[in-house]
Amino acid sequence: YDAVQYARVNGFFSGTSATTFEPNGTMTRGMFVTVLGRMAGVDADRYQGENSFSDVPADAYYAPYVAWAEEAGIVNGSNGRFRPSDKITKQEMAVMIQRYAQTVNAEIPQMEAGITFLDDASIAGYAKQAVYQLQKAGVVSGDINGKFYPQSSATRAQAAKMLAVFLQVTGQ
Repeated sequence: YDAVQYARVNGFFSGTSATTFEPNGTMTRGMFVTVLGRMAGVDADRYQGENSFSDVPADAYYAPYVAWAEEAGIVNGSNGRFRPSDKITKQEMAVMIQRYAQTVNAEIPQMEAGITFLDDASIAGYAKQAVYQLQKAGVVSGDINGKFYPQSSATRAQAAKMLAVFLQVTGQ
């Protein structure tokens, strides 16, 4: 609850309507990049119409944030596509958060002992370093069985929690 309130009050997240947040709702890749852009204070007008991804309509609410994230090196896309409507996975969020930290010069502290998730073999090679760096910072954690579920989608509440913890531990 506190993380959702923090994200909403600070304008990083919008509700799904004037009166609802849908904490258990789906978090898409387009939504997540929008939140990162808002956290960074991106001037969306500066990035209007500057998209190189074939599946990002110029008039989409997330389009300027996707253009910013690509320019900043936070996202790369694949085969000229960004897949903005796809559910974001936990490992994708970890990679984007780590790249965001580099973009804003935020130092990710090591606050906890490193562990190896029991489903480590399921974490994509490109994401392992980010997942474990954020685990040591307390931004991501496994479940009671020691699994991270890297390819599972994240809810809006989970994304808000990860970002709130990230902002707290990095002093952003």
